[in-house]
Amino acid sequence: MAKKRNQDILSQKSQSRTPQKPALRHKTTSHTHRQNPDPGTQLQPYQAADFHPEMKVFLGHCLYRSAMRFKNFLDSTLVDLGINSPCLAILRIVAFEGQISQHDLGRYLEIDKATMVKWIDDLERKGLLRRSVDAEDRRVKNLSLTKEGQIRLKSGSLKQEKIERLFLRTLSTTEQQTVRSLLLKILESTQFVTHAQSVAPKTSPTV
Repeated sequence: MAKKRNQDILSQKSQSRTPQKPALRHKTTSHTHRQNPDPGTQLQPYQAADFHPEMKVFLGHCLYRSAMRFKNFLDSTLVDLGINSPCLAILRIVAFEGQISQHDLGRYLEIDKATMVKWIDDLERKGLLRRSVDAEDRRVKNLSLTKEGQIRLKSGSLKQEKIERLFLRTLSTTEQQTVRSLLLKILESTQFVTHAQSVAPKTSPTV
């Protein structure tokens, strides 16, 4: 009995000295990097809490939210081209004009000079735009598209058309045409309305 007890004690000591392997843990996938939604499958719907019913009566807020949502969807599809929606607009206008000054481009897009220079620098660095000095006025910088810029523009335009179809998919063809025409009408009617005119009180008619 004493011999068996000694063997048990030695066995317990041997087990205590044997390093225990750590329990295996299931490898978890990190979700810190947010994946861009695939617009080819679906558009993520807004939840009711994201759009307060009180704001539905304000035209400006509805236009702003619609425009920002469209921009976010479009930007997510342009990531692989190395551009965003404003840069796509720049490429489109430059391609249409063939050659255009930075000043005129900023005026068409209503973009301030500092932001315009930043985007043009980025497009030029990526080899999509070419800057040149105007022959008549050396202070003027003209822009034109490179061959690679034309390729990116074509790819980006196809993505934009796809997003537009998805964005308006719940509307009939007639409704889509109506939306486009009404938005253009609003833009044209407010083109020459200044801030002072928009906030100025109405004057009483003279008697």
